[in-house]
Amino acid sequence: MYSRPIRILHALVALGVLYQLIVSLLMRAPQRDHPVSQSALFLFSSHKWVGLFVVIVLFVSWAYRLIYWKRENQGRLFPWLSGSGINSLKAEGLNFLRFRWKQIPEDGVLAGTIHGLGLLAATAMALTGSILFVELYPNQPIFSATHFILHLHSFIANFMWVYLYGHGLMAIWHELTGDKSISKMFHLK
Repeated sequence: MYSRPIRILHALVALGVLYQLIVSLLMRAPQRDHPVSQSALFLFSSHKWVGLFVVIVLFVSWAYRLIYWKRENQGRLFPWLSGSGINSLKAEGLNFLRFRWKQIPEDGVLAGTIHGLGLLAATAMALTGSILFVELYPNQPIFSATHFILHLHSFIANFMWVYLYGHGLMAIWHELTGDKSISKMFHLK
């Protein structure tokens, strides 16, 4: 299935992104004309620093995945990069739409694509968040591009919410239907 480093990196990214999304609902960014409470300032500050931690974890994750691309079978995360991957994705997608779910390999390209899209969304959020971290440094002038990046960061967060709900529900569904995905991932019996 997945190696120990991939599982650890996945868990760290997932926990970090989940924390970031939850905190984003509760925090308020400080503004010159609108002071915020100490708790709101704490949440905003933790969002910045946990975000930087997630950036580091994602960097390590991408580095590990690229170094061990073949051994870790990372091509299945992005099957659209090869003709055979596209064909496999079409076949698995048709099986999914025809409710032939047992014919879809557990470690196939359809599941890999979903993981790959989540990894890309998390990376895009981390990159835009990193730019905002630098751009919104205290006493820095705010550029018009900063507003665009802030809106892009929030826009991507909406996709990440949908991804997390869908990913979590599918994991629970697989567990309940006997595939035991969660048990296998965390070596639970």
